[in-house]
Amino acid sequence: MKITKILLDTTYLLPLFEIKTEKFSKNDLKRLLKMNVELYYNPVSLIEIKWKIIKLCKRNRSKLKYMRKVYNETLEYLQTTDELIPTEIITKEISVLDDILFDAGIRDFFDRIIVATAEIFTGVLLTEDEELRDIPMKLDEFRDLLIISWNELQEIMKRKNQK
Repeated sequence: MKITKILLDTTYLLPLFEIKTEKFSKNDLKRLLKMNVELYYNPVSLIEIKWKIIKLCKRNRSKLKYMRKVYNETLEYLQTTDELIPTEIITKEISVLDDILFDAGIRDFFDRIIVATAEIFTGVLLTEDEELRDIPMKLDEFRDLLIISWNELQEIMKRKNQK
């Protein structure tokens, strides 16, 4: 299996914004960026991250001030780097697939947009979200979409490098 392009779920951008997650660390991000694949993200993830920051810091104004600074600096980095490539935030095709996902019971708006974007732009979605894993088996419109976790991607890349 040859993977050349991957769409990243929001989880994989969190370390850039100094938001810790159990499933994906800053060191993991460094390893991901060194892989020989094009890495894409939908800018809707940036909206989701801003929402997470507000939620995380709602009772701590000084932390909120700091996290806003980190957020804005990271936005500037994302605008200048070629390591992470933004997709279009929404297109007619993404919207149509979003509707299909909604009708199938996927309620999280950000997840629906990200899955639809992966189907349209890369054919591969990197996510830790278990709810999304069986979409290709349930919905014909997504049957060619490969949905993998960070651990699975590492295994795939290890096998690829051994060949």
